[in-house]
Amino acid sequence: PFVFNTESSSLSFSPKLKSQPIKFNLSKQAKLTAKVYNSKGQVIDTLFTNRMWAPGNHYFYWSGKKNGETPYGDGTYVLKIT
Repeated sequence: PFVFNTESSSLSFSPKLKSQPIKFNLSKQAKLTAKVYNSKGQVIDTLFTNRMWAPGNHYFYWSGKKNGETPYGDGTYVLKIT
């Protein structure tokens, strides 16, 4: 079976600080999409779409900024990887 594991289900940080690594592990090769949602459930950013990942340990950095430039406002956001 396909297994996707993350190091943590929650991350707190300030976008004024450096980007944070999002670590995960895959049991099989997969195409993944990562999107950021606001508290209303609306997509506010797409980090990558249908990116191919090999089995094993991986990470990518999330800056808390839209397109890596404009910081999101204070609040709670959800990063969904499908």
